[in-house]
Amino acid sequence: MPLVLNIRGPPNSDFVVGYPGIDATWPRLVGTVEVRSVDGKPFRLKSLSIQLYRTETIQAPSGKIGINQARRVESYIVGHKLELYNSEHSPGKSFLAVDIPFIYTLTSDKGLPPASICIPKIAQSLYRLYAMCEEEGKRELVRTYCPITILRYDTMSSFIEFQEEHISEVNSLDSIVSLRVKIEKTSFGPGDPVVVEIGIFPNRDWQYKSKKVKIQQISLKFEEKIALNVAGDDPVIKLRTIHQEKRSLGNIRLPELGYKCKITTSIPILDRVSKDNLLVTEEYGYPNVFTQALTTTANLFSVKYSITVQAKLSNCKDTELKVPIYITPFDKNTCTEMQVPLHESLNTAFEVAQAGHNLQSTFIMPNDSDLPNKLGIISGADGRRHIYIE
Repeated sequence: MPLVLNIRGPPNSDFVVGYPGIDATWPRLVGTVEVRSVDGKPFRLKSLSIQLYRTETIQAPSGKIGINQARRVESYIVGHKLELYNSEHSPGKSFLAVDIPFIYTLTSDKGLPPASICIPKIAQSLYRLYAMCEEEGKRELVRTYCPITILRYDTMSSFIEFQEEHISEVNSLDSIVSLRVKIEKTSFGPGDPVVVEIGIFPNRDWQYKSKKVKIQQISLKFEEKIALNVAGDDPVIKLRTIHQEKRSLGNIRLPELGYKCKITTSIPILDRVSKDNLLVTEEYGYPNVFTQALTTTANLFSVKYSITVQAKLSNCKDTELKVPIYITPFDKNTCTEMQVPLHESLNTAFEVAQAGHNLQSTFIMPNDSDLPNKLGIISGADGRRHIYIE
């Protein structure tokens, strides 16, 4: 009879331990692979191993309206194959049940994997952890898998590199004015406030022309740029405005010292509630976050964001400036609260690296003297045997 495999994570916990994207926390998968026979009879296990795969899918639009190009699907190995058991170390042994714990490191020579993500009808990145075993005397390989959800933590807004203010400036095409944009930080989560300082300044070398400039409107928008790597062609770019604000100024004349204003807005929150006021459950294997997408780079696609400021002018060329930003799945408060467990994870990873880790496997054999106890069968006060559930 064939064998049955099952992969389970730690009790009341996720497979993923540590913080993917932060190497020092030792991102890893922790769990146990269970091997049983269908009929409950003893079996001889030849080999058992696990391997993590990432499957990326893109659906790029074609040049014709209403027609999409064929889907492109590719799978990649993440990390290294982990052998959990080999009969060479214990030949000829029969088992009733086998439970082997594992620690599967997520980091690899190719760098940290991109986040799990699902952009409906455009792009997906899904992880699956496969367990594979072979029984002695049989050719078929028994497989099973479970979805793994991976988030990236390296773009959290609480990190110092994203707390620094960012200033960008660009001249209009006719060099009569310059547009300056300043933001206080460069990483944002759902619902986070965004303060943008905007300045329009005349070119002192063109004072005669700059005095005639009038400001009609200033607009600010968050743009999402998805690049799809279609086989044999240049990447297909999809641009989407996820939020926009406009400020009409009534055709005011540009002051001699320039014009400054401040626009305060926030990152849109994805509404996950249906028409019946029920929380929409998403497919297992994708993160339960309140953003449509997040900043990530995979093999087949990339998702990037920017703040675009446009100045509509008269007697001067309209001016536009894009400032790149990062979208993280965690809001400001969540990022701040994560600092304590993140530092604890750093200490844990260091301690384990120094002391090593010893995983205890369970092998239940037909001739074990305490077989009923190992199988969870205990004798009650009435003399009958009962199944013990921990």
